[in-house]
Amino acid sequence: KEVEDILDMLVTTDIRETNPLSCKLVQSIISKVSPARLDLLVKHISDQFLSLATHSSGHLAVLAVLDVASQDQRDSLISQLEDKELLLRLVMDKAGSAVMLKILPHFHPTALVSLVRNLQGSVVEIGCHPRGSFFLQKFFRDYIGNDMVDLLLEEVMENLGILAFNDTGNWMVQKVVKLGKPSQVHLRRVACWLEKNLQAVLMNTHGASLVRTVVLSQIMGRQVNCWSQILDRLVMKMMTTMVKQDKQDLPLLIVVAEHHSGHNVVLELAANKECLVDTKDSLVEMLNEHRS
Repeated sequence: KEVEDILDMLVTTDIRETNPLSCKLVQSIISKVSPARLDLLVKHISDQFLSLATHSSGHLAVLAVLDVASQDQRDSLISQLEDKELLLRLVMDKAGSAVMLKILPHFHPTALVSLVRNLQGSVVEIGCHPRGSFFLQKFFRDYIGNDMVDLLLEEVMENLGILAFNDTGNWMVQKVVKLGKPSQVHLRRVACWLEKNLQAVLMNTHGASLVRTVVLSQIMGRQVNCWSQILDRLVMKMMTTMVKQDKQDLPLLIVVAEHHSGHNVVLELAANKECLVDTKDSLVEMLNEHRS
């Protein structure tokens, strides 16, 4: 009876504005609330979803409700995300992103379609935002292979020139590369893009990190297949591209080996040269030639 009375008081006030203790109170009593009262609380939270979900204390009440809510009750909150402006504010907000990550596993197919449509056109903006990038990484991990999600991955591929050189966007691309079999076509596209832009990428801190991830993802496979061929092409490009340095032409491989970030890529290649097929001997020969 006391729990019900407390809850009746809460749902007739603004949880966010009353006091941060109100949110802690919701966390404390939520497991003892009857289904009917929980419906009232979910409706109350839904009515002020954005203000609560982005509030330092209010979002804790939302998280507590999501822990015990039924799928229908979660769906009533998920329906709020059909508002694109609200969605973008949540994924790029410290508290809001925590709420989004909590909701993420509970999207039914129709809601997932709506979510993807609202994310389309904003992948670069979200991916270059620290919290937004983390949200997309988790989203791709959970829903990779879904046809609708492929639309967002296509947007990533079309904007590699921006994302690969961005400190947070870069991590999102690396996550796509690391996802494995469901994303092999995207790994191939990333590798082809790297091959075309190899010098600029290897001489950039974020770009070199991405190349290293691609190299390691292929080395881990330990198989002579199309990935080995891609790796051989990258190494060949590094050996045959000449760069002017200190008034002399040097192979990109050697210039990169002296770069504060790029040298890690050469280090991985040298340590795992047995994974190379066509370029192993040439790589060893070139490194020995420039040993000094």
